[in-house]
Amino acid sequence: MKFTMILPILSIFALSGCIDPMDLEPPANNSTTNTKITNRVKNSVNIDTIKPTPITITDVNDVDKENKLSQYKAKMKKIALTIKDDTNYRKISFDTKEKKEWFRELTFRLWDKQITQEEFMTEALEKYPTHRYEFDFIIKGFSS
Repeated sequence: MKFTMILPILSIFALSGCIDPMDLEPPANNSTTNTKITNRVKNSVNIDTIKPTPITITDVNDVDKENKLSQYKAKMKKIALTIKDDTNYRKISFDTKEKKEWFRELTFRLWDKQITQEEFMTEALEKYPTHRYEFDFIIKGFSS
């Protein structure tokens, strides 16, 4: 019983120091009170020195996407340079813009681990069934 009475009493004492009575009073109509409040605010935050911060709109996702794209392109260049050294590699013909875009998206998804190597191979062989060696070469290039 004593414990149940002590807890509310302690709560009242603890909370009584958290509230500034000045904040609870309604603003008076006379100018001296308003001046005191204005001076109190000015002393705590110097309003005269606050300058507006320029707003720049930057989508973090776009920044991350650009960073990812540059890393992906660097890896693709590295793979492309090693292709020249492989005599068994046959060039895959991407003669249209749509085919180039398809390949770019497919390899990006593989590089970004959005798809597995098996999914990459399945999707690639659906369009180019005679280029298993070349797609396997690309997979190995991304995994190294």
